[in-house]
Amino acid sequence: MTRLLRLLIFTLVIGCATLFSGAVAQEYGSGMAANQTANQTAEANVTIVEPMEGANVTAGNVTVSVNVTNFTLVEPTGQPNAAGEGHLHYYLDAPVPTNESAPAIPETGGYVISTNLSYTWENVTAGEHNLSVQLVNNDHTPLIPLVFETVNVTAEGNATGNGTMANITA
Repeated sequence: MTRLLRLLIFTLVIGCATLFSGAVAQEYGSGMAANQTANQTAEANVTIVEPMEGANVTAGNVTVSVNVTNFTLVEPTGQPNAAGEGHLHYYLDAPVPTNESAPAIPETGGYVISTNLSYTWENVTAGEHNLSVQLVNNDHTPLIPLVFETVNVTAEGNATGNGTMANITA
């Protein structure tokens, strides 16, 4: 009986050790997978494709084209903020807003709200200009960390029209 009892105890100890090591391995393994997934998930990004930094453009209509990655563009009207979604603010000769608790609306320069990957500024006058685009939340506040890009261009020639700039919502 003693031999049988020892065998039973030995089997129980081995079984418990196996279960415990399997649970630890499973816990460690799932933590690794979560960390690897988090590290592989890229952050939202916006890149101005056109015009390029330092480009000479024709005064008048100037189109800004962008590429957006890891971010879903949605109409902001009535939408609550949601991770990974929002819209674009295009800026002409405006400082990019950085206050995370206020809508990303500049005090000077022009801006437009859009879900389109391009926007055409009309009546851009000859001279030096900066063009920016920013990813913002549905409530118009900037993403944190800030996600924007700016290019500086020179408009050449004469713009058609009256040259008046207005804030437009599209």
